[in-house]
Formats: sequence, structure tokens, C-alpha cells
Amino acid sequence: MIKRILSGYATVFSGAARFLLLVALCFAIGFAVVYPLWRLAVSDGRLYSIIFLAILALAAAALAWHPMRRLAQRGPRACILAALRLAIPAGALALFVALVLAEKRALGFVALAVGGALFGLVAFGLGPADHRSDDLRSGDHRSGDGR
Repeated sequence: MIKRILSGYATVFSGAARFLLLVALCFAIGFAVVYPLWRLAVSDGRLYSIIFLAILALAAAALAWHPMRRLAQRGPRACILAALRLAIPAGALALFVALVLAEKRALGFVALAVGGALFGLVAFGLGPADHRSDDLRSGDHRSGDGR
């Protein structure tokens, strides 16, 4: 019975130790990434902006790579439509932020409206091809009752 109690405490303490080790590892990695970037931002803001935007672009490309690879297997149309469904809202939001920061709010809202309209066209107007209409054009007019 004492052995089971000690085993239970060992399990609890080893779990707590692993948790604390994970927290310490997160702090260390965070410090190793953030401190040099902060130091660079303080010393050279333009270079920091360029490096940060490059890291952000690489992260976005890495996140989009796997879904795009899967879509590429379905054909180039699906891949292009998916890329447009991501790029149009992102571009509209980026343009909106840039225009608002340049104190051109009205143009920013126009950019959002145009981006929303383009997204609607791409997402809902140019959706996947209707395969039933392809069957009807090819002369395959079979009905479900065997005629």
C-alpha cells in the first residue's frame, strides 16, 4: 500500500516537473526569439520592419503550402480559386489599414467594399464546376428509373 502511494506521488511530481520544464523551455525559446528582435527594433527600426515582414510572409506561405498542395491535386482551377479566396480579403484588409493610416478613411472603406464584392464573386460566383451540366451537354440523359 505504501508503494502505491509513493508511486502515485511520483507520478504527480513527475507530471509537475515536466510541466515546469515545458514552461521554462517556452520562456527560453521566447527570450531567444524576442530579445534579438526587440534589440534590432530599438537600434534599427527599418531593418526590423523588413525582417519582421519577411518572417510573417514566410509563415503565411508555410501555412498555405499544405492546403494548396492538396488543392493542386484537384486541378489548377481549384488551386487558383483557393488562392484568390485567401488573397482578396487579405489584400483588402491590408489596403484598408494602409489607407486608414494614411488618413484616407473613405478610400479605405471603398477598398473594403470592393474587396468584399470581389470575394463574393470568387467564392460564390466562380465556385466548383457543376458536373450535372457537363453530363447533360455530353448527351448522357439517363434517368433514375432505368429508361
